[in-house]
Amino acid sequence: MQDKSALNRDIVNLCFRRRSCGKTELTWTRRQIRQNARLLRRGIMAAIAVVLLVAVAPAGAIGGSAAAPPVDLTRLPPDRPVKVTLGVELLRVSRIEDHDEQFDIEFNLFLSWKDPRLAFDGSRAGHHKRVVPAERIWKPEPDLVDDLGVTVQDGRSAHLLPDGTVRWRRYYRGTVSSNFDLHEFPFDAHRLEVRLEANSTDVGEVLYVAGESTVRDEEGSGSPLAVPHGWKLVRLSTGTAESRFPQLDEAFSRFMVRVEIRRNPHYYWWAIVLPLLPIVATSWSVFWMDPTEFNSQASVGMTAMLTVVAYRITIDSSLPLLSYMTRMDYFLLICQIWVFGAFLMSVAIHVCHSQNTAWSVSLARRLGECCRWLPPLALCASCALLASAPPSAAMALLAAAASIALLACRPTPRRIARWCWAALFPERAFRRCQPPAEEQRRRSAA
Repeated sequence: MQDKSALNRDIVNLCFRRRSCGKTELTWTRRQIRQNARLLRRGIMAAIAVVLLVAVAPAGAIGGSAAAPPVDLTRLPPDRPVKVTLGVELLRVSRIEDHDEQFDIEFNLFLSWKDPRLAFDGSRAGHHKRVVPAERIWKPEPDLVDDLGVTVQDGRSAHLLPDGTVRWRRYYRGTVSSNFDLHEFPFDAHRLEVRLEANSTDVGEVLYVAGESTVRDEEGSGSPLAVPHGWKLVRLSTGTAESRFPQLDEAFSRFMVRVEIRRNPHYYWWAIVLPLLPIVATSWSVFWMDPTEFNSQASVGMTAMLTVVAYRITIDSSLPLLSYMTRMDYFLLICQIWVFGAFLMSVAIHVCHSQNTAWSVSLARRLGECCRWLPPLALCASCALLASAPPSAAMALLAAAASIALLACRPTPRRIARWCWAALFPERAFRRCQPPAEEQRRRSAA
């Protein structure tokens, strides 16, 4: 109270002083002085209260509402697991290497997920989409598996929708390894698979969902050329799976891009199969030659055999080292068998004709006539069977047919021994097999 009285006296003394304003003197009454002092005290108290309220209240508490603490948007969203939908736009598969079992691919990966922290009122904002820098928010970063050198480019901005949906894009380009099943070569089909894993987050935190897959048609022709020449794009598909590591008790979500392709066999038809068939037929020309011209027959047979071997080396150089036979390998093997068989039959005909007996010459003539039509028919049947049936089944049927033909000759141990003896000593065999009259005529001529 004493402080208030002293303050009132100071105000009264201050206000009762006369101030000259030009030639006019201003004088306040006691009642006006008390009212002004009361208003001044209230103003000072209100200012002190406002200062104390601002100092004590938390930052952002204006109008009686408490503000939320600052949120780190680069952390994982609170709703777990975060379902990330991944879509693919295939740009091109620029190179497919059979020998190295790898391919070059280029594609865009579109990612979409929900983050409730980024939701906004589109009607108040006046727009229904926002574009924010991608480094300011959390975003999934899938790692590429089986890559041999891949370039990844992240989109600089992310698109936000009012409900908190985020859309983002990544660009991939590089070389990826794959396993090629070449049993059906050159009629083979393959599945080129690109696998992406969320190695930094567990499956309980981030879960991949397969989205839409498309192929870009840059030329607008309606038939996109996304694969190299010599291949045909069959289908593009996507899928998801879980990559588990029981030793570490970890599981990660995996996203897979499958590019199904089929080889175009026209090149191999025109460059290998069709040129090789006349070469094999050339080896049968020895059956139209004079049996006495063995040098010409041998040169034709050896040339045909070396040509088939050269074709085989050419095919093997374009394929990886395989532990199994392809369809083309079986075809080359059949060609080698028929070429080598023609060479052996030409030797047999020459030996028969060189005995210079009526029986041996007649046998040589009959063998030559049979070899003019039997090998072409057998080769055509073998190629048709190999082209229509699986390679292993076709070779099994051919082996069964050869076994039946051998059993038709009723082989016994004694007959097999005679056949081997005749192959090693043909002169003695013909001497024993020739008729008695022919033997008597030969002795009298000697």
